[in-house]
Amino acid sequence: MVKCEGCGFLALRNRLTGELDEVPEDYRSKAEIPRFRRPNMAPRVATWAVWFDHPYSGVPTCSVRAHPLHNEFANKPIAEASREEISATLTKERNCSDRGLFTTWQQGFTPKEHREMLDRQWAHNQQRNQNWINLGVALLAVFVAAFGIWSSSNNNKEAARLQADATLKAAQMQIDAIRPTPTPEPPK
Repeated sequence: MVKCEGCGFLALRNRLTGELDEVPEDYRSKAEIPRFRRPNMAPRVATWAVWFDHPYSGVPTCSVRAHPLHNEFANKPIAEASREEISATLTKERNCSDRGLFTTWQQGFTPKEHREMLDRQWAHNQQRNQNWINLGVALLAVFVAAFGIWSSSNNNKEAARLQADATLKAAQMQIDAIRPTPTPEPPK
């Protein structure tokens, strides 16, 4: 069993870009919604500045849809989800790894990049398996060719022996044909 807090597919929807972003360590461990940090900024008075500083809705999302995490907050509006409820959701044990829908989180990578890493690993494994199959076929071809050469040479030896025997027999017959036959002596 695995937990969402350690999964690379855990994401937060960025309200500014609409994309699924990586969930930082503070959110995974303490359910602290990430903020944009802008140093040397004047105090924010406008509402849009506060909204810009908090671009995430705070609701965790599974980017591969292994579990509809938003349904776990169905009893209250998503904006009112407490840190405890978010932490409980992220630390709940799930069976995603059985279905191939879990990858260990690596800091600095988005959920999309985690998916691409899995896809590259899958393609690499497929290529390696294909290489083993090709090697097996090549070895089988070498074995069949060697067996063909061996059986061909044995057949040729037998054919050569039969031809030599036939030539010897023909030569013997010619010698016998040329050899004068003793004439019988007349009866006395």
